[in-house]
Amino acid sequence: MALDLEAKGVRPPFEALAAELPGLVQNETWISDGAYMAWAQPLFDSADLVIWMDIPWHIASLRIVIRHLKAEIARNNRFPGWRRLYRFWRWSNRYYNNGNSPGFYYGVPNNRDDAVQWLEAYRSKLDICRTNADQMRLFERLTDRREA
Repeated sequence: MALDLEAKGVRPPFEALAAELPGLVQNETWISDGAYMAWAQPLFDSADLVIWMDIPWHIASLRIVIRHLKAEIARNNRFPGWRRLYRFWRWSNRYYNNGNSPGFYYGVPNNRDDAVQWLEAYRSKLDICRTNADQMRLFERLTDRREA
């Protein structure tokens, strides 16, 4: 799969990060997280395991609001304001319901269907965790693998 950053809406500073990835994947072990799928393609390509924490919308929605409230109370909210919370919450709702326009924004899929399509290329090494039970199953599998 060719890495076409411009087609995926990737712009600086992500171009600089993407330039560092080939060196990073040469390491024996590494872990990456985040939603910036498009620029991280070299990580996906060289990974032994890709984990998608695909939690249900009702849980994601609650977490969005709780994180915002905690940050407001602590007075350290990087994204202050109730309007910003509402806009992000609404965008996230459209992401889950595939209501945003297709494509990527700064390397992040605009909707869940885009994420599913992107991850299809990595199906053989993809583990999807939707519940706590899924996470425990994965943890046990990884622990067993390490002990073997």
